[in-house]
Amino acid sequence: MTKASHTFQDPPDPAGTTRENAAFRLGLDEFHAAGTECTYRTQALAGEKQQARVFILLLLPVIFAFVINDFLMRDSPAPLRYLFVLRVCEVIIFLTGLILIPRLQNTLQFDRTLTLIAFTFVVMAFLIDLGRPPEYMGHFLVDTFILFIVYSGLPVPLRLQLLVTLPYTVALILLFWFHKLPPSGPYHISFFSTILLTTLAGCWLATRSGRQKRLKHLALDREEHARMQLQHALEDIRTLSGMLPICANCKKVRQDDGYWQQIETYVSKHTSIDFSHCVCPECLKMLCPDLAPTQSEDP
Repeated sequence: MTKASHTFQDPPDPAGTTRENAAFRLGLDEFHAAGTECTYRTQALAGEKQQARVFILLLLPVIFAFVINDFLMRDSPAPLRYLFVLRVCEVIIFLTGLILIPRLQNTLQFDRTLTLIAFTFVVMAFLIDLGRPPEYMGHFLVDTFILFIVYSGLPVPLRLQLLVTLPYTVALILLFWFHKLPPSGPYHISFFSTILLTTLAGCWLATRSGRQKRLKHLALDREEHARMQLQHALEDIRTLSGMLPICANCKKVRQDDGYWQQIETYVSKHTSIDFSHCVCPECLKMLCPDLAPTQSEDP
């Protein structure tokens, strides 16, 4: 009696394939292989949604804090109603984002929605800056903070972050150059150097953070694959233990349900061992003496 041998096959190795595609796009935080990047973003979508909510909740107190500043500046040429309307628009944008984010079904919708929210927010922030008087420089740190938090907190790829930050940065430079103090003023030097450093540091931070998250994802994939291999191997290894009732005459084995079974069948069923049948020399002499080798022919 023979039994078809059980061949253990490794499960697909996603980590092995991603190791070949683990290179990143030049200067960006995304995998060069589109399939690897898509897999990562799909699996990380739930965590990115949570990060997006934290990003919005972090900016809301900033908006409310500067509403107080708007009232303190009510004697300035900037119309209070104009600033109030812009602040309300910012709050509406963020509240809309908090409602929409949990309902987004894929990474494309998520990226587009979050980029649009962030872009609309920086447009509102620039319009508020534009409504300030030329001598007012209080929004200097706020603009820098907005740039930095977009780079460090907006959970979209760097190329989409740049769609938000670069137009905002150019608009701020033009605002300070043509609307604020003369270009030779110390505020301009501080502003330009700070904007430049913030942009460089933000790009570096976003790229490094994104790449670390993706490399961690690859490591977890490899760990999961190794765990699956070990689990399949353990399932494939079946051992016998305990006392085995066996007939003293025919050598059949009694099973738990009371039935008797050939020992070869029993062992093959409970292990990965297969039997091939032949006849030993002693049995050959007893069963077929004509075919049995003579003493001189014995090795």
